Amino acid sequence: MRDPETGAGSRNPAYYREVVERVRASETDVIINLTAGMGGDLVFGPPEKPLPLDAAGTDMAGASERLEHMRELLPEICTLDCGTMNFAAGDYVMTNTPGMLRAMAAEVQSLGVRPEIEIFDTGHLVLAK
Repeated sequence: MRDPETGAGSRNPAYYREVVERVRASETDVIINLTAGMGGDLVFGPPEKPLPLDAAGTDMAGASERLEHMRELLPEICTLDCGTMNFAAGDYVMTNTPGMLRAMAAEVQSLGVRPEIEIFDTGHLVLAK
């Protein structure tokens, strides 16, 4: 989801609600897949001074907060990235600790939402298993 004013990615549940309600109201037979990835963003400072973190780009939320929209909207499936990832741009790290992933997986399962297990490197296979 994106903030309609800025175009930046957002984990605001109201934006998810609006889109999901529109899709469901269309009565089109589709599978709704929402991300559980928002809220794990760490942006470090420059290579020689990584701390403090870049406050403008860092968005860290707990496991429960990252699933707020799942509890309300109950999509058919949701993403579950099986590890932390470094991306090519700047000093951005998408953070998914094993403890956070286990907590998120347990909650997704208790909601009856099927996880879309996303594996981006071989190390993620161990956690997915």
